[in-house]
Amino acid sequence: MTEKMAYQIRNLEIKLDKNYVEKAWELLKKDDRYQLLLNQLDIYSNDEIALKLSILDTVYKPLADRSRRHKKYLPIDNIGYNEKLLDKLKKKKYFTSVEKEEYDEEDTSTHTKKHMQRFVVWVKQKQ
Repeated sequence: MTEKMAYQIRNLEIKLDKNYVEKAWELLKKDDRYQLLLNQLDIYSNDEIALKLSILDTVYKPLADRSRRHKKYLPIDNIGYNEKLLDKLKKKKYFTSVEKEEYDEEDTSTHTKKHMQRFVVWVKQKQ
């Protein structure tokens, strides 16, 4: 498989053989793996998903911890990736719940409160 093929596989939304997906994962740069994982999430077990999440980015590492049931927050991104990912993971019963939450955050430079939104995720303990 070539890097060009890996990029084509990344964009496919049909379920592929895990061997092809894994080879594409190896060839893609870290920032290009997000779409591959989202599109091929159904081929992985929840344990495999936890491993992939721990590799992707530090924002996803807390979601990879399935040693206990716990609440984590995930930002709402501009392109909708996190919402799509969380929706698919909820359908796979990786989480017990996913909700949007509004909160206020203080801007330390201006000392003003900023109204924000984020996802509240309850990670399900591994059985």
